[in-house]
Amino acid sequence: MKKIVPEIIFIIVVSSIIGIIYNAFSEHSIPLVPKSNEELAVADSVIFSSQGPNRNYLEKVVTYNQIVKLIDKPDVLFIDARRPEDYSKGHIGNAINIFPLMNDENEYYMKLNELPRDKILIVYCDGGACDLSEHLAKDLFGFGYYQCFLFKGGWAEWET
Repeated sequence: MKKIVPEIIFIIVVSSIIGIIYNAFSEHSIPLVPKSNEELAVADSVIFSSQGPNRNYLEKVVTYNQIVKLIDKPDVLFIDARRPEDYSKGHIGNAINIFPLMNDENEYYMKLNELPRDKILIVYCDGGACDLSEHLAKDLFGFGYYQCFLFKGGWAEWET
């Protein structure tokens, strides 16, 4: 038993070191210290530029302060990805509701295809652990809506 404990500790330390080294050189590394939404946010100038399909939808994050500036812009469309019941209780500005997990997949894809292509799309859900907006943004990118941004703070941050 005395010999097993040091071996276990050695294996854990060596595997941790290998994992950290692999993560450091990986193309999709995981940050050791999570970044805040402010650090992840795109610059204001990027929102109104034509960044094509070379941008990943998860890299296009906007902050609360940017949302406040965009709320009344006619060329910006907010999309609430929460359940219709939650949307009806309150939403950001004139947001429309598209719930990505609706039962009728054809209706969902029809709604995506009917969105205006000349507007900037800001997608949000509840914020925090809610990933409905990410699911919807991924689908929007798949449909060629590259001017799509995530408001990760979502309804929770907007409401406070």
